Amino acid sequence: MPEKFNELYEFVQTQSPRISRALLVPKIKEITGEDFVTQMFGFDINLLRGFFLSAAIPNPHWRVVQVGGDKHVILIARGMTYCWTRFVQVKEMMHLFDSEVEKTSTGSEVEDLLTELAGPANPAKISRYHESEYKAMWMALAVLCPEKERAVYARKREAGMSDFDIADELKIPEQFISSLLGDKYKDIIQEILDK
Repeated sequence: MPEKFNELYEFVQTQSPRISRALLVPKIKEITGEDFVTQMFGFDINLLRGFFLSAAIPNPHWRVVQVGGDKHVILIARGMTYCWTRFVQVKEMMHLFDSEVEKTSTGSEVEDLLTELAGPANPAKISRYHESEYKAMWMALAVLCPEKERAVYARKREAGMSDFDIADELKIPEQFISSLLGDKYKDIIQEILDK
């Protein structure tokens, strides 16, 4: 489904500067042909802010999977700010565009990913699941800030606008502004679009 992300990317380029989840959710469902539910969950946000559970994961004993029925489930940690909740939900929705190789589709793969995310970073051993998380973050940034708006904010930042103020206007966490407005952004997004 990676090519379907291009369709979403092109769609958001034609939308107003502030991209709402109310706009994205039905469009993502339409493009992917997949359905999902979002639930708030009691995660420790220092460890985990959100999680995507594929409907393909055979674990009928998890209450959250039962609630989802035959739909994918996006779990979002309670207690986050609006900006964090918004960003995390959109990032988790980006997993609907994962290729078959990138998907975490079994209980053991989920455990492996959680162990890898919780452990110390080892750049030499980043798994395909971790790469999928990294890619989803960039995709979420691209969807939440159309390119023409990104260019406007890059100029505003050069003119002295603070990262905090940019984040506040875009309604995304401040820590992502350097990635969004950084030199590598366009190359990374183009690489994702070219796959």
